[in-house]
Amino acid sequence: LTMNTKIIICFFIIILSNLGYKIHGLMCDTLQKYDKQGLRVRRTPVIDNSCKLCSYIYLNISQQNFHGYILDCLPTTLNFINKYFHNFDIKKFEDNCEFVFKDNEIYCQDLIKSGNNFNESSKICCCKESYCTRKYFNLD
Repeated sequence: LTMNTKIIICFFIIILSNLGYKIHGLMCDTLQKYDKQGLRVRRTPVIDNSCKLCSYIYLNISQQNFHGYILDCLPTTLNFINKYFHNFDIKKFEDNCEFVFKDNEIYCQDLIKSGNNFNESSKICCCKESYCTRKYFNLD
């Protein structure tokens, strides 16, 4: 093989390995089990292998009659949080998920929403190891 051919092959291998890294991420359970204003949602658990971080949220929002939990990739759970907790600092939470803890740990933050006659507590957690949310929901 000529030197140019070897260089082209090396670049091709590098490109393929980078594509493969981005396509396959953590293996995270995705599951939704909640009740919202009389609507009962029960989604069958599946595995998503493209997550950068796994996460779950436990929701207890009585004003909107929204109770239950959601397991998914972090961006999906953050979308739910953004709808109901407008003052939640998503960027700070993502940064903490990335840098504060080790691979085998889980990082959680309580979500408090209060008003004149209510005080609601929910929780969002994230982890960066495949199947890391399973032990919290008996999915093993």
